[in-house]
Amino acid sequence: MKRNKYKRYGAKIKGVLAVVEALTLSFILTIPSFAAIDVGAITKPIDVIKTVLIAVVVGIGTIVLILGVVDLVTSWGDHNTGGLKTAAFKIAAGGLLVGISTLLALMGY
Repeated sequence: MKRNKYKRYGAKIKGVLAVVEALTLSFILTIPSFAAIDVGAITKPIDVIKTVLIAVVVGIGTIVLILGVVDLVTSWGDHNTGGLKTAAFKIAAGGLLVGISTLLALMGY
């Protein structure tokens, strides 16, 4: 059987290679930062998306709230107690959607 004459150097070579790889990656993955860039230019698209999402949530909440009121009036006229409960939950859900979205918009988020 042939003996591996480099076997005793295996641990040392692995250690050296690990250090060389770490140094190489640290030099390759170093990214320069330019602090002179206006932050508003970077965050403006995110702010636009945030505003659109808040408006969509307010719209959905308003629709759920209106449907809940319509279901409440319909169930009240039909004396449907199960429908009254469902309508009350719809009104609560719509109110929460509208209220939380409006609160977030007023707080500046």
